[in-house]
Amino acid sequence: MALRRGHPFRGKRMTSTLPSSPEYQVPLTTGAPPPKGRILIAEDNPSNQLVASYMLESIRYASEVVTTGAEAVEILSRESFDLVLMDCQMPEMDGFEATENIRKTEKEGGAANPNHRDDGLRPQGR
Repeated sequence: MALRRGHPFRGKRMTSTLPSSPEYQVPLTTGAPPPKGRILIAEDNPSNQLVASYMLESIRYASEVVTTGAEAVEILSRESFDLVLMDCQMPEMDGFEATENIRKTEKEGGAANPNHRDDGLRPQGR
């Protein structure tokens, strides 16, 4: 058998088993200190959802996952989060449209988080 050089997984298919629920939440470890804050992850890709949830858990943040921009707008109308991580391209309503709706709700005195930082990044033509 010849030794292969390069990346050990090159040419091999990697698979993982992900939860069937689109709103998968990674529970914080029992007995751990309380979370530093709550973060909403708006992401339609199950792998990205899982990676983001585990990364946030590793630095002691609680997270909740939604799969569309419309779901993000809806949950932000009734719950508060310290931060929202929003994917740009999602089904039903993309991240840009969802953000516009969230900001509109904030201006009208809705429940969205008034303590936000707008980074000013806008796609051209919007």
